[in-house]
Amino acid sequence: MKTSEFIKKIRELGFKAKVKKANGIFVFGSGDYWDWFVYVGSETVSDIETNGDNLSGADDNYAKAVKLAVDYAFTPINEREDEPKFRVAIRPSYYKDMKYYYLDLLEAGYANETGKKLEPIADELGKEFTPKSYKGFLEDYPEWRPFLPDYDPDNLDVFIPVPVEEDK
Repeated sequence: MKTSEFIKKIRELGFKAKVKKANGIFVFGSGDYWDWFVYVGSETVSDIETNGDNLSGADDNYAKAVKLAVDYAFTPINEREDEPKFRVAIRPSYYKDMKYYYLDLLEAGYANETGKKLEPIADELGKEFTPKSYKGFLEDYPEWRPFLPDYDPDNLDVFIPVPVEEDK
C-alpha cells in the first residue's frame, strides 16, 4: 500500500495522520499527534504500535484504522513510496513571501496559443507534476522545451519537491 493511499483511507475513516520522516506515521483522532492511537514505522517492515491509552471508547472505525495500519506496516518499504511530486520553478519571484514563480498550465496555454484545452490549475503555487506528467507536458507544449530541462530529482533549484500531504 502506498503512503498516500494509507493516509487517504485513514482520512475517510475520520482520522488524521502525521508523517514524521525519521519516525513513521502517527494516526490520531482529534487534537494533535501526541494523542495517537496507532503508529507505523518507516524504517522496517512490520514496525507497528498501538497506544491503548488513546483507544478507550474506540468504535469500529478505530478497528478499521488499525487493520489498515497492519496492512501498511507489512508493505515492503520500497513499495510504499509514491511517484515523486514536484513543482517547476521557472523564475525567481520579486515578492518577499514567494521564492519562485511556478509553471502552471494556464501560463503554458498563454504561451502556445494552440487552443488546447487547459486543466484547471491545481493550486495557486502552480501545477504539481510527476516525472511522467512532466515528460508529457514537454511533449504537449514543445515551445517550452528550450526553456525547461529534463526532470532531474537532484536539481532542487528547478524541481521543488512537494511533501506528502499530512494533517496538522
